[in-house]
Amino acid sequence: SVALGASPVNVVIFTGLGGGTGSGIFIDIAYIVRECIKEFSGQAFITGILLMPDILSGDPIVDKITKENIKRNGFAALKELDHLMNLSETQDTFSQAFPSGFNIEETNEAVFDRCVLVSSMAEGRLLLPNAKAHAYNIAAEMLIDMVSNSSMVSNGSNDVNRSDAALRNMKKPKPANYVYTAIGERSV
Repeated sequence: SVALGASPVNVVIFTGLGGGTGSGIFIDIAYIVRECIKEFSGQAFITGILLMPDILSGDPIVDKITKENIKRNGFAALKELDHLMNLSETQDTFSQAFPSGFNIEETNEAVFDRCVLVSSMAEGRLLLPNAKAHAYNIAAEMLIDMVSNSSMVSNGSNDVNRSDAALRNMKKPKPANYVYTAIGERSV
């Protein structure tokens, strides 16, 4: 066993939720990464930067049927994401056995420690021109900011960790996860 140290390993998983490969495996990947890091006596801090389905559904080269499927698949991915971000509160667990023999034992840890939803919707639920490029640029800027300020995750005295703690401890009017960050032209 190789010790990774006291600081968590910062991992960023970047994918779309429009019904392609990424939206089908992002949950498994997050839990596999967390489990692999644990095997090396380490702690992971996993951030999901997830592109909302609206980014692809507005693409002019995507046909009408595919656009409807993107919305449906995105809705399913978001429902699953919300459930897995809220496991400790619902007292539920996640486990998975893979054909290779690798297993994720029952855990009540959220799929992500921080989840960022990236959208390209403007006021009035209008999709921005060049929505995909706009979303990629916003996500890339956030990723660069995270990397250049890596102490944001490991230092408990910063603004981001204080706001995360405040969100976790706030009174919730409905049983849902309120610990998401939304970035884009307009808040989700």
